[in-house]
Amino acid sequence: MDYEKMTIKLRQSIQDADQIAMENGNQEITTEHVLLALLRQKDGLLPPLFDKIGVSAGQAEQTFKGLVEKLPKIYGSNVQRSLSGALGAQLYAAQRVAGEFKDEFLSTEHLLLAVLDDDCPSSRALKGLGVTKDAVLQALKAIRGNQTINTEDPESRYQSLEKYCKDMT
Repeated sequence: MDYEKMTIKLRQSIQDADQIAMENGNQEITTEHVLLALLRQKDGLLPPLFDKIGVSAGQAEQTFKGLVEKLPKIYGSNVQRSLSGALGAQLYAAQRVAGEFKDEFLSTEHLLLAVLDDDCPSSRALKGLGVTKDAVLQALKAIRGNQTINTEDPESRYQSLEKYCKDMT
C-alpha cells in the first residue's frame, strides 16, 4: 500500500484511527476506527456526503463509536497496533475503485465504496443508517461533479461555491 498515493485526509484518518485504537485499547486498527476518524474530520468528505444522502453524520459517528467500544481490548504498555486484515483488503479494493474513477490518488470516497461492497460490520452499520452504494454515488456526483482526483488535497476543491460564496437568492 503506497501511502504517498493517498489523499491527505485519508492518510490523516488512518493516523487518527491509530489514536482512537490506542485510546480504546484495541490492538488492530479496523475499518470502524477509520470511519469514525473520517466522520470526525473537519472539512472532510463524509459529513457533507452523508448530509446529501440524508443521514446524520452525528448519528453515524455515535454508531461507529459504539462499534469501536465493542472491539476486543488488549492491556499492556508496549502494545503494537497494526491494520486489520479486513481494512487492508478494503484499502486494496479502494485502489480498484480509484482506478475505475480514473483517479490518481486514493481518497475517502473510494474507501467508503469499497467498504459498502464488503460484507462486514461497518458495511452493515452503514446500510442500517441508510448509506448505500447508489446513494453515495449520487451524492458524489453532486459534490465532486466530473472532477478526477489528481492532487493529494481534492477535498479543498469540492463544493467551492458552497464554501466560499453566499447564496443571495
